[in-house]
Amino acid sequence: MAGNDGSSGSDPEMEDESCSGSVGGNEWSRIAKRKRKKTNSQGSLMDSGKEDHVSRIEVEEFKVMMKFGEPRVTLNPIKLTKALKRVLGEINNAKTLRDGNVIIMCKDEKQQKKALGIKSMIGYSVSSTVMTRKPWLRGVIYGIPTDVPVDQIKSAIEGSKVVGAKRLQYGKNKERKDSLSVMLQFDEERMPERIKIGYVSYQVRPYIPSPLRCFKCQKYGHVSAVCRRNLRCARCGGEHEYGKCDVGVKAKCCNCGDEHSAGFGGCSAHKQAVKIQNVRIAEGLTYAEAAKKAKRHEQRQGEVVSKEGNEISLVQEKTNQVEVKEQQHKLNDVKKLSDFKTQETKATKLHTCSQCGKSFQNKGNLNKHMRIHTGERPYTCTQCGKSFNQASDLSYHLHIHSGEKTFKCDQCGKDFISFSNLKSHLIVHSDEKPHVCSLCGKSYSRLSSFKHHQKTHTGVRDHVCSDCGKSFTKSSHLKEHQRTHTGEKPYTCTQCGISFSHPSGLRDHLLVHSGEKTLKCDQCGKDFKLSAHLKQHLIVHSDERPHVCSLCGKSFPRLNSFKDHQKTHDGVRDHVCSDCGMSFITSSHLKQHQRIHTGEKPYTCSQCGKSFTHSSGLRDHLLRHSGKKTFNCDQCGKDFVSSSELKDHLNVHSDKRPHVCSLCGKSFSWLKSFKLHQKTHDEVRDHVCCDCGKSFTTTGDLKRHQIIHTGEKPNKCSYCDKSFNRPGKLKLHERVHTGEKPFHCTRTPFPPE
Repeated sequence: MAGNDGSSGSDPEMEDESCSGSVGGNEWSRIAKRKRKKTNSQGSLMDSGKEDHVSRIEVEEFKVMMKFGEPRVTLNPIKLTKALKRVLGEINNAKTLRDGNVIIMCKDEKQQKKALGIKSMIGYSVSSTVMTRKPWLRGVIYGIPTDVPVDQIKSAIEGSKVVGAKRLQYGKNKERKDSLSVMLQFDEERMPERIKIGYVSYQVRPYIPSPLRCFKCQKYGHVSAVCRRNLRCARCGGEHEYGKCDVGVKAKCCNCGDEHSAGFGGCSAHKQAVKIQNVRIAEGLTYAEAAKKAKRHEQRQGEVVSKEGNEISLVQEKTNQVEVKEQQHKLNDVKKLSDFKTQETKATKLHTCSQCGKSFQNKGNLNKHMRIHTGERPYTCTQCGKSFNQASDLSYHLHIHSGEKTFKCDQCGKDFISFSNLKSHLIVHSDEKPHVCSLCGKSYSRLSSFKHHQKTHTGVRDHVCSDCGKSFTKSSHLKEHQRTHTGEKPYTCTQCGISFSHPSGLRDHLLVHSGEKTLKCDQCGKDFKLSAHLKQHLIVHSDERPHVCSLCGKSFPRLNSFKDHQKTHDGVRDHVCSDCGMSFITSSHLKQHQRIHTGEKPYTCSQCGKSFTHSSGLRDHLLRHSGKKTFNCDQCGKDFVSSSELKDHLNVHSDKRPHVCSLCGKSFSWLKSFKLHQKTHDEVRDHVCCDCGKSFTTTGDLKRHQIIHTGEKPNKCSYCDKSFNRPGKLKLHERVHTGEKPFHCTRTPFPPE
């Protein structure tokens, strides 16, 4: 894969090229000559009559790779030679690589086995492995169904000695999938042009891997493990890591200097590396030798072109203008005739897809179309590994990495990667919605949104979760859902560190830090940060409750409240507390409950410092500081801070006591009073007085008790100077001044005077 930084190791030729020195024998200057095939073609890049097939000379070598425990160790050549002679005796040669490892060329198999047993060398721990030479003769056949095993293909090939077979893969949605191409390894001196599997013959094409690109210096021909150049950014070419570019810096290739990233497939340096790779594979050269040969070939081509250009210019100067015009007329006549013939052949020779029947005017378009059926994606991004079936799609994708946005909207100034994106954006300004649903009449500005809407009518939900079986209409919705299983939250707030599974969650959260409330309710003037919150709030004014439960008839203004209510009928309480085993309908209820165990109170009052476990508790508490009591009782005129307090108060007028204790039968009109009463049965008295050690069930009881120790009497009579430690005692005292006698005896026939 292009730019795959050391993905599968380098060929022996590449390893030889990366050597920094060699030792062996008594002569230090002796360098082992590479044995490779000398091609007959001289002075051309790959000039043979037909497509040249790779060949090789079989040479038996006994190589051992000795890897040292410390990376990039610098070895003393004299000590290394003495140690090798002492352990192995005389060897053919030894080469030190740039990464500090050593290749040992042994004389025979016995010496090779002895070298494999070495565990330490000149004070370093080492591990030795046999270097098996990768076959040069690697070819590709196309059209093998994916359900045929490669072992079966290997054994079924007739007339050729195939030592290995591997099915090539392509990327789709960040997954590797099998293609119809199979790579074969031949143990022959010349790769066959065709092979037969049974009665079927297949053409063999040379296997040419994509050129390697170093992820450190971004140059082609080596990997970062042996690179000694400075670090360069793949996007802007600066001497820093990728992704740490300054704001506003444009993309710049550090190989050719153009305004694109170093991994761009259309880069002139990448195209040159592909040519060099073709020469290297076809002629069995090292990368450095292939690069020199390709450069010489280009120079010769340039000389020929310049020579031909000079000759043409001389002929044109000597040619009469009349003759030029006559020749031009003749050329136009020939061109018209050839255009007519071309149109006729296009009309008669259509290329038709065998799977869907679609026709094309040329074979290239048919081959592109066939990739839809085969799933082949030959164009791979070198930066993220994503694959595409067309080169234009890869070119568009590379703009995402480079950050280039050359198309700008004249109305709002927003930048876009492609003209098609800008075109679809302009519809937002025009309020045009050309895509109308024929079933419900809903219209859309974008075709993609319209297609997703149509799936709601057809019921097609073809994106299924492999963990829980839930299905979705969009792949993006499935990806967001899968984060609930994996727990992944890739979007993190830079100010407080809270993470979110979706970018919209982070976007809404950032408004909390900014404090902006740009949306206002027209009816009550309340401000909101999000349009969704304003939309939910407007239901309060309209008294609309569109979500009605079919089982009990209860209605709800919000969809999420309705869904939570439905779980009460189903009995589904799948959110279980790990500390006490208590289960809840929603995850938010579980989170609130767990704060009881942890003691966490994240919501703190800025005025008095009091903390609360839930945001609603803090909201109600702040109303007490402000003195606002917006909820009024219709029967007695008493005001309350919250709607829940008013609801509990109305039970006093109706004599309703809905909260009944299951242990003693006592009933209460207030939920708070009922919960406090339950503590008397549980005998939980966790509020202890620090002065006398007496314990109480509530903080209110403890505070009232502590007044005894402090002697404080905060409740003062408005008629006299007398004060009391309890509000109940003050109320009784004030009746002396007012003369109020609210209690009547039921047995007395007349009320007391």
